[in-house]
This record gives sequence, structure tokens and C-alpha cells, in this order.
Amino acid sequence: MDKELILVTALTDVNVADVVKKCILEMPLDCFKKSITKRLFKHLKDTKDILDLDSDELNKISECIKSDVYKVFSGSNVVNQMPTVEAVLDVYRKEKITLLLEEFNLKMLQGGYKVQELTREFIVKSAGLPSIERAVSAAEATESLMEYVKNTIDGTQVPVISTGFRCLDDCLDGGFGDGDVIVVTAPSGEGKTTFIQNVLNNILYENKEKKVLYLTSEMKPEQLIQKFMCIEAYNQSIPGVSFGMFRQPPADFYEKLTVLGSIVSNYNVDFQWCTNPNDLAFYMNRKDYDVVCMDHIHDLKGMDGTDSNAIAADVMHEFKEWAIAGEFRTCIVLAQPRKKGTDRGASTLLVKDDVKGAQAIQAKASIMLSVRRDEENNSTYIDTLKNRYGTCNKSAPFKFDEFSGKYIDPSNSKNRRR
Repeated sequence: MDKELILVTALTDVNVADVVKKCILEMPLDCFKKSITKRLFKHLKDTKDILDLDSDELNKISECIKSDVYKVFSGSNVVNQMPTVEAVLDVYRKEKITLLLEEFNLKMLQGGYKVQELTREFIVKSAGLPSIERAVSAAEATESLMEYVKNTIDGTQVPVISTGFRCLDDCLDGGFGDGDVIVVTAPSGEGKTTFIQNVLNNILYENKEKKVLYLTSEMKPEQLIQKFMCIEAYNQSIPGVSFGMFRQPPADFYEKLTVLGSIVSNYNVDFQWCTNPNDLAFYMNRKDYDVVCMDHIHDLKGMDGTDSNAIAADVMHEFKEWAIAGEFRTCIVLAQPRKKGTDRGASTLLVKDDVKGAQAIQAKASIMLSVRRDEENNSTYIDTLKNRYGTCNKSAPFKFDEFSGKYIDPSNSKNRRR
């Protein structure tokens, strides 16, 4: 066994006299031939601390203190000496794992880190520690960490409701969360109203107990119900139902409407015309709603008949307060983009600053999405402009059935046709 390492190991022994340790530390680095020993010795000389030693160096020490050469070096006190030295390394290991756990906890509290990445980092660091008798093993530490992570997630996870579209849920880390205010923007005619109606249809189908309030300042409530029926007709595989047919319905159309009406009536959704921001609280608190949708915010008028960024800020604040007050509440707000955003062309992605009253709206928005139509490929993309809980600049691709107004998720072969 390397006697250089024996000398360094002696520095970790609490029973070795300080005089001996001082003599060892005063030895010049040139006395040590192996580079790993030089690094180890320099570290001890600089810090006198074994907590920062890497696993390679600790394994060397561990091997050294178990060797016959060390027993000779430690003399007649070998029985008492060996446990003392191993106890020092045992403390090292336990303290090292404790430090790693504290680092993990701190990063979790600071936020901005993903649990999977932090866990992977901890496992890599703890797995590199040497196995020492009586010390906490890397496996035990990892098992303890996993239990901690599970408890942390269970205790702090924000309840999420799926949008019903797998490709969009993947972009949003599961869907819309409790207390979220989701802003959807797009130039006029790109399909943001139809997109939101698709999402609400999915939510209501999967969660029959959910109550939805759809406030509109653009279309009559009965027109929105008609759009809703067209989407449901696609889901129910009822052919020949389109939004245009409500103007001049064919003979068999009324029979289909009767069927659709009975299905839609089972969904707990209220469509309400609203252009006065002072009426919002009245409508939103009339029932214990789970989801409130405002289509759209820039049509809300002040008492003097004008709209402004100040009104948008007040309304967003009201939505946010409502969303965080209940057990599970989510707000969806449709907003218009500014002209400069639409002037760049339909193929250009909007950014969050393109929304009218961007500063006021961004401050309260948890998630911001934009709808982008690609008519040549009959595709629509939902772009993530802001995501408080994950990454931005993700896109969820859809095929769009213009006849029914159905957004079709290419990643899901079922697409709720029943």
C-alpha cells in the first residue's frame, strides 16, 4: 500500500497527535510522487477538511486504512485506532449526504428547478461516494430522497385539469392548474374562440361535475351554443352538422339538433353576454363555477363607453382574485394582439408583448397561448408564449375540421369520437 496515502490518512485520524499532523502538513508537495496523492495532500493542507474530497480520493483512503501497512503504521494501538479513523470517514459520508439533501431542499424551495433534474443530480453525487461500514449507503440515501420527493410533490403539487388534448397537455406540464389565469391571443379569425370551446367541451366531458361560465362580448350566447353543438356532433359521429346550417337548416337537421340538445344540456355550462366589467363579479359568483372564460377582454367597456389598459389591468386582477379564492378554479381570457404583432404576417409567431395591454395582462397571466393557422397544410398551432410552471416556446400541432370546428390532436388517434 502507498505510504504517501498512509501519511495523508493519518491526518484524518482524531487520535494522531497534532504534532505529527503538523509535521505531515509541512512536508513539501514534491515528496509526493502520485498526482492523485498530491491533489489530496494539497486539499488537506489548504482546508484541513475531508468533507470536500471526491470519491476517488476517499476510496484510496478507505483502502489504505484497511491495509496491513496501516496496521504497522498505527502500532500497538491498532484495535482502538482503526475504528477511530473509519469513524471519521463514516462521519464524512453521513455529513456529505446530509449536505446533498440540504442542497436539494434549498433548490426546491428556491423554485425554478425541475424535480427530475434535481433528483438525478443527487443520485449521481451520492452514488459516487465510497461504501464505508456503518455509514448511510448511497442506496439508502436515494431511497430516503425518493420518499422526500414524493412527499414534497404530494404536498405542493398544483392540481391540474387536462385540456383533453395530449399534445397541449405535454406543453403545459399536464394542463391548466388551480388558480391559473390563461390568456389566449390570436388575430381575428384565427380560431381562438373555437379552440377554447373545444377545450371546454373536453373538460366538461371528462369532468361532469365541473361548472363552466362562458362570458361573451363578441357573439350571442345562442351562437356559441351552436358552435358547441357542432363540436359535440363531431365527437358523437353525427354527420352533416355545421355552424352554417343553423342559418338554413335542412329537413333532417332538427332531428339531429334534438339529439345534440339533449347531450349538451347535460353539460353544466352557462353562456352569458357581458360587456360591462362591473357585472363580472355578479356573474362569476352567481354559481360555484370551476372555470370562467371571458371572450374577450378588450371588448369590455368602462362606464364612459371606452376601453383602456387600465380596465384590462383591473379585470385581470379580478379574474386572478377569483381564481385563487376557490378550491379549484381556472380563468381563461381571450385577448386581441396589437397591430404590430399581426403586421409581421400569419407565419410569424406572436410574442407575449404583442398582446394589447401586454404589461397589465402579463402580470396576472399564469399561461399565455397564441393560435396560429396554417391554411396551406390545414393545420393550427397553439404556441406557448408564457408558462409560469415550465418552458415556453413550445407548439402543439392540430388538424382543424372547418366543417364542425373540431380541433383534432394528431397524437391521439381517438380524438373523442365515440
